[in-house]
Order: sequence, then structure tokens, then C-alpha cells
Amino acid sequence: MNFKYVALGLLGGFIIMMSTLVYKSVSTDFYLVTDKYYEEGVNYDATQAKLTNVDNLHEKVTANIVENNVIIQIPTQVTEGKIVLYRPADGTKDISLDIAKDQSLITYKVTKMDKGKWIAKIEWQNGDQKYYAEKSFFINK
Repeated sequence: MNFKYVALGLLGGFIIMMSTLVYKSVSTDFYLVTDKYYEEGVNYDATQAKLTNVDNLHEKVTANIVENNVIIQIPTQVTEGKIVLYRPADGTKDISLDIAKDQSLITYKVTKMDKGKWIAKIEWQNGDQKYYAEKSFFINK
């Protein structure tokens, strides 16, 4: 057996394999999870403090699906706040909702949302105290 042909065959196979990997990596559609990743990274400690504030509450934040509605319950008074319904599979489908003053029960129609996993990113303030919570839920439709 001539080892020259074996070496050429292995080299050719390696080149084909590497070309395939390069093609797949270049053609893969990806996007950043958030456009403000640097700002969020810098404010990581503030977010952790907000999460600790939520952990210290007696009642917990809930996000449930009831009769084609996502119902989010916040256990404290709200002076201002915002909810982002985050779609991990497609960041272009995220939904942003403002929380009105003294609104602790928020509902949103499931029919306006795609099937799959969603994460409710809830940020609110009660006086000087700031809170942040994330609750996952799944839509089956």
C-alpha cells in the first residue's frame, strides 16, 4: 500500500471537514441576547441588590397562564415599573409593558405571543426600594 495516497486522502478529508465547519459557522443566524449587554454587565451589582430585595419579600412574584392570559402578580405596591416578556428563541419578538402606579396584577393575552418558552423580566420600584425578578413560563397554544 502506498502511504502517499493515504496521507493525501486524510488531508483531503480534513480540508472538506474544515470547509464544512466554516460554512456552517458563517451561515448560522445569531443575534445578541440584548443590545445593551455592556450596560447590563456594568450594572450587575445593582441587579443583584434588586434580586435580594425580592428574595426578602414574604410573598413571591408569580407568572401563570390562566385562560389564555399571562397573569403576573407583584406582591408589593408599585410606584413605577416595567415588564419585558423575553423570548429566548427570537429576540425580535420581545414585548415591553409598563406597570401603572399601584398596579400589582398585570395580564397579557397569550394569543399575541408565539408558542414556546418565555421569561417575564419584571422590574419595579416601591418608594426608594427597587426590585427585579425573572419568571419563566411556557406557552403551548
